Amino acid sequence: GINDSAGQPACIYLSRLYIQQELLEGAALLAIGKLDTTEFFDINDVANSEFDQFLSSALVNNPTIPFPEYGLGFIAQVRPLDSLYIQVGAADADARETTTGFNTAFHGGCNYLGLLEVGVLPEFLGRQGAYRVTAWYNRQPIERFDQRGSRRNTAGIALNFDQKLTDKLSIFGRYG
Repeated sequence: GINDSAGQPACIYLSRLYIQQELLEGAALLAIGKLDTTEFFDINDVANSEFDQFLSSALVNNPTIPFPEYGLGFIAQVRPLDSLYIQVGAADADARETTTGFNTAFHGGCNYLGLLEVGVLPEFLGRQGAYRVTAWYNRQPIERFDQRGSRRNTAGIALNFDQKLTDKLSIFGRYG
């Protein structure tokens, strides 16, 4: 996966359609509909766009989190402090970007990805930083790295940080 934006389907489709509402003067957020969970989870100021930062998804999103294609889901976030947020979300793990999502989200064996993320947004020496821990649970069968079949009901933890060092220099990292 060098350029994950190449080879998009040739048909016309609606990739995202969701409602997002801020509540309590921005201290809470809800989003529901056909969405991209990577726009809410595992975000990073330095490495978050395949269009203007990095071409490879291995640097844009943590490859150990089995993010599904754009599909039906929800996100709920609270910010008890300006420098702290907690969010949960769930998404259809069987989603197909070129369909509405109703054909996969509400069929027999409900496969979903559940996410919980806690983010701390401190200033370090007058420069903004972000440090995140994401826990995930996936019901969808996932192929094993050693090619010995697949596993269902997998879970994991991922770490993600970005820190500005100067106006033009930042560091970042991901681990899962």
